[in-house]
Amino acid sequence: MFGKAFFSAVIFCAASGGAGGAEPLFTAAVSIPAQKYVAEAVSGGFCGVVTAVGKSDDPHIFEPTPRLLSEIGKCRVYFTLGLPFESKLTAKVPEVKTEFVGRSNSSSSDPHVWTCPEDLKSMAGGMCDAFCVILPEKKVEFRKNYAGFCEEMDALSTEIRECISKSGITAFASFHPAWSGFAGEFGIKQIVFEKNGAEPGMKRLTETCSEIEKNGICSILVRNAAEARKISYVGAKCGAVPVIVDIFDEDPVKMIRAAVEVMCRKSGGEATGM
Repeated sequence: MFGKAFFSAVIFCAASGGAGGAEPLFTAAVSIPAQKYVAEAVSGGFCGVVTAVGKSDDPHIFEPTPRLLSEIGKCRVYFTLGLPFESKLTAKVPEVKTEFVGRSNSSSSDPHVWTCPEDLKSMAGGMCDAFCVILPEKKVEFRKNYAGFCEEMDALSTEIRECISKSGITAFASFHPAWSGFAGEFGIKQIVFEKNGAEPGMKRLTETCSEIEKNGICSILVRNAAEARKISYVGAKCGAVPVIVDIFDEDPVKMIRAAVEVMCRKSGGEATGM
């Protein structure tokens, strides 16, 4: 469904080190794994990255360890997204400058800005500006990397629009409302079970199931097996299968592609590679 060639530049940039694979010249802190991917792509390896929340961690109950605080305390900048735990964390390392890179282009208050290409571009732009201030002698490289990243995101957006158009979908379902920016960028509706951080009661489960049936949706995006279990019974009643796509995957491009394939699917089942 998606071509893979147009992702090669970002993947190469993130995988390679600084000039000639040199050691990073400074470090930055980020909140979630997807930001690390973006920071490495834009910096070209000149920036080392400390990630606060790992893929297996739950950001809703996250507590920083003394070791993590020590590592963040040595960073030149901490890129925040507006996630709840960040204010508590940054208060413990006041010496570290913070830069907010969580602006959504869809006018949504959803902090999950790494789930759509346009918002990833905004995140990359904020990081590029900060890197140019921290290491001005490398600003040409940073800006070149940023431009390349934007080209890759634009190509991804084009592929997504083609997929949505071909499938004819107008809505998709997700347990957690993590795709508001994506829905806004591509003009489709996000149907969610969880609302305002509250677990769905039977009334909401029934109403959401009815909406899923009405829109002919056959797959529901969930982050993990725990979310899948919470809606498996209701999902079966409305003919929709929970499919795990972890929004905290280290590679946001791979994650978005997997989610789009689930959204555009005509029948339920496991997500397949592209």
